[in-house]
Order: sequence, then C-alpha cells, then structure tokens
Amino acid sequence: MMLRHLVRFMSVAVVAVTMTGVPAEAAENEAPADKGKRRILALFAPTVKPLAPSVVRILAEGKEVSLGTVVSKDGYILTKGSELRGKILVRFADASELPATRVGYH
Repeated sequence: MMLRHLVRFMSVAVVAVTMTGVPAEAAENEAPADKGKRRILALFAPTVKPLAPSVVRILAEGKEVSLGTVVSKDGYILTKGSELRGKILVRFADASELPATRVGYH
C-alpha cells in the first residue's frame, strides 16, 4: 500500500550508466570533453559496480524492450510494463535467460 501511495506523488526515472575502459594511448588523444565524461563516469564506478548484477534486460517477443532491476530473492523484477507483450524473457549479466510472467502493472 505504501508503495502505491508513493507512486502517485513521485516521478519515477530509470538511469543506466555504462562504464567502458579507455586504452591509455586513446586517453592521451581524446578531446577535453571526452576526458571530462570519463572522469564523471569514474565517479559512479564504485557505486554502480556492486549493483550491476541486479540489472537485467527484459525481452518480449524476442526483442529487447527494457531494463529491469531484481528487487527480491524470490525473483521479482521491477521494469517498465508498457512493452511487455507475449513471451517474456529475462537476460542476466552472464547472458543466461529465464522465462518470466507479468504479475502486475500500474
């Protein structure tokens, strides 16, 4: 009940941060804007890295439609519901996939 109450008053946003390494020789020749971007991404790395295993890709009818977050040990995943049609699969970071069932939508 409490979550439903909060959803009415909050705007929900999903943010994905992709961390990529830059070879040393490429870093020397990159534009100042790219160096700034790399520094900002590096600030997020300690926070994002431990959470990465809880982020999954959601596929519906064979195509990737959104990202999701594992929110409980028993398999509940929070994701965008508007694209979930037909056969739903969840792809984990190790590329394994499991079938999923939509249990709610608000």
